[in-house]
Amino acid sequence: MSFVELTHANAAQFGYEIRVDTAGYEYGVPIGTAEGSMVHSTGQLRSASGIGARNVVTGNCGKSQLFFQGQGTFMTSYYIFPDWGAPISHGWNVQIASSIDAGAYNLSGWNAGNQSWNGYRTVEEQALNGQKLDANGGGYVVTTGGVCQSGALYDSVTYRD
Repeated sequence: MSFVELTHANAAQFGYEIRVDTAGYEYGVPIGTAEGSMVHSTGQLRSASGIGARNVVTGNCGKSQLFFQGQGTFMTSYYIFPDWGAPISHGWNVQIASSIDAGAYNLSGWNAGNQSWNGYRTVEEQALNGQKLDANGGGYVVTTGGVCQSGALYDSVTYRD
């Protein structure tokens, strides 16, 4: 058997939907489960690296984050712990989705040896008034010591016309 991370992208094929608890951790429940019910829930989701999905993820080689700054902009970043080498390049993506819209942002590029990097983008996607606009993201960083991979990053904002 091989571990497959339960995500927003694949949850429906397994009969689940992803929700976020008050602490910001994602969990899965069967599609159609009443709001607030934890019957047959997965508990806090884990990525293949064992790191929970949320908007700040810290692992053994660094820290990454993803935040909405209002409904019109998101910020994502990483910091690589110096013991793991100097960053050279990164493959980084953020997906934005709602019940009516979806889009993807490729923020991949070079890093001039700075231990940290951040990227901002204006969000073009929309949601129905009062509904959630979700962001999922992350990626990998190639360093002089190897590769550091981000855990599953997630944030959401309630959309207002």
